[in-house]
Amino acid sequence: MRVAIIGSGICGLYLAKSLSQKGHEVFLFERKETLGEKACSALYSERIFDFLPFAKDFIENEIKFCKIIFPKKEIKLKFKKRFFVFNRKKIEERLFEELLKEKKAKIFLKTEIKEENLKEMEEKDFERIIGIDGANSVVRKYLGKKIFSPFLGILTIFEKPNFSDCTKVFPTQKGFIWEIPRGETTEYGILEVGEMAKKILNDFLEKKNLKNFSQIKSAPILIDDFWIPKNEKITLCGESAGMIKPWSGGGIIWGLFGAKILLESFPNFFLYKKRVERFFKKQVLISRIIKKSIYFLGFRFPFLLSGHYFVDGDFFSIHDIVREFFSNKVESSECKLE
Repeated sequence: MRVAIIGSGICGLYLAKSLSQKGHEVFLFERKETLGEKACSALYSERIFDFLPFAKDFIENEIKFCKIIFPKKEIKLKFKKRFFVFNRKKIEERLFEELLKEKKAKIFLKTEIKEENLKEMEEKDFERIIGIDGANSVVRKYLGKKIFSPFLGILTIFEKPNFSDCTKVFPTQKGFIWEIPRGETTEYGILEVGEMAKKILNDFLEKKNLKNFSQIKSAPILIDDFWIPKNEKITLCGESAGMIKPWSGGGIIWGLFGAKILLESFPNFFLYKKRVERFFKKQVLISRIIKKSIYFLGFRFPFLLSGHYFVDGDFFSIHDIVREFFSNKVESSECKLE
């Protein structure tokens, strides 16, 4: 089959490689000239190795805990899976190199696909089209789904070595500020409603007397807008489909799981829609419940929260909620901070 993939992030490259290896004629389109420029903390669980074993070569630091710091309560989350900070740009470059080496997929960089192009592609050129083109997906717009992305992610990098195994999270009104020890550097960032994000982060950095960051990036984040079209020839995956964890804004692991379901269902996009909705709708609902509950209690009734929890970090179940967030059990663990 002739397949067009719009977007060359990690999920787009992974799908291009996987489909071309299955014998399909794959065309990969990317509007940017270079890879790896997305604003992304690249904090992923070890589940990424199930899809990209070589990612082990690009680990910058290991994370074992997360410390959520409310005004009157600190909560320590210990992860069931190992988490690592990666160099995302190098992961994408390796995937890209593998595609070039195999010479099976046709790659078009600096090629922007617009809605009028998609109409011709759908009618004449391709048997299947997959949109993996981010929060401002042109494929999603073409399919008639309005994009509403009030959240903005901003990250800054400071040339300050930090090999701590614990991230810090400072909840804000609707999102949070984070500190991620990247090994040779330290990252601070924010996920918040767009008009508020920059001011909140600037005030935070000023109070911490943090100046002279080496780089800053920002990007819209498509949270709480999961949607798969009912279309025989065109579908969405990754962030374009809203496969974003509501509590963190992370999308790589969710996107790769979506890609796996797509590959197992291909070329039947109706079957893919059925399977992926069954999996992700439950995850989105549970994630919303957890986030809203923790924020409500953390800001208003912090004494009702335990100081320690043991969580998956990627996927939750009702059992997780009952056992960890609405019980009095305390998991003994220590968070090493530097």
